[in-house]
Amino acid sequence: MEVSVNNCSASDTINVSLNNLPVDLGKDTILCVGANLYLDVTTPNASYLWQDNSVSSNFTITQAGIYWVEVQVNNCTVSDTIIVDYSNLSVNLGNDTSLCTGATLLLDVTQQNTNYKWQDNSNVPTFTINNPGMYWVELTSTSNNCTASDTILVDLAELTVNLGNDTSICFDDNFTLNVAAPNATYLWQNNTTNPTLTVNDTGTYYVSVTNQCETKTDSIDIRSNFCGECLFYFPNAFTPNNDNINDTFFPKSICTFIEYELMIYNRWGEMIYKTNDFEK
Repeated sequence: MEVSVNNCSASDTINVSLNNLPVDLGKDTILCVGANLYLDVTTPNASYLWQDNSVSSNFTITQAGIYWVEVQVNNCTVSDTIIVDYSNLSVNLGNDTSLCTGATLLLDVTQQNTNYKWQDNSNVPTFTINNPGMYWVELTSTSNNCTASDTILVDLAELTVNLGNDTSICFDDNFTLNVAAPNATYLWQNNTTNPTLTVNDTGTYYVSVTNQCETKTDSIDIRSNFCGECLFYFPNAFTPNNDNINDTFFPKSICTFIEYELMIYNRWGEMIYKTNDFEK
């Protein structure tokens, strides 16, 4: 600047520069579920203040909200704000389940502004299951390209009840019958309702098993195989004629005797033979 008075002049100069602080957090946005947004406003010789009072040059957003930052260089302060939301796109096919024979399961994942892709590449919002297997669907938002997926395992609730073949047990032994089945109830012949039954006696045992589809029954005969019991066998006749065929009469047993006594009576009740010797 130059100033003149009575032909006298004087001048001076000043340089003014603009301190440019480019702070831009970007446009308000919608994030996909599980995504993060990294904000970086690094500026030379600057100090920072975020909405949570943190003072780093960067900030990572992990949830929806309003976020702002102030950047200061010398005495100049510039700020910016961004609104972050998360996509509400989600899908839930339900818990793994079982189907009765001949039954179907309808899966419906209808949502607005969404594209669909099933495991068989079909692209409609519903899918009907009529066979066991693993099924999945992927949804894609047409507004923000976010995706969501879920999987369901479907079994066949085919009920099988098998107590096994009829069998025998040793005296005082235990034998466990087991008819455990998924999501079933049980009723044994003694009105117990557990999936297993422990038996230690001979007899016929039966059970009814019921699931969401049907009721089935089975039975088993338990006999004794006389393990450890001293059983005797006596012949009902013999021919003592010295022809070496059925000439002797004595008990058959696999046990070792501690005491032994054999007495034979005739039809009139008279004892005609007595011995304590197993060999005779």
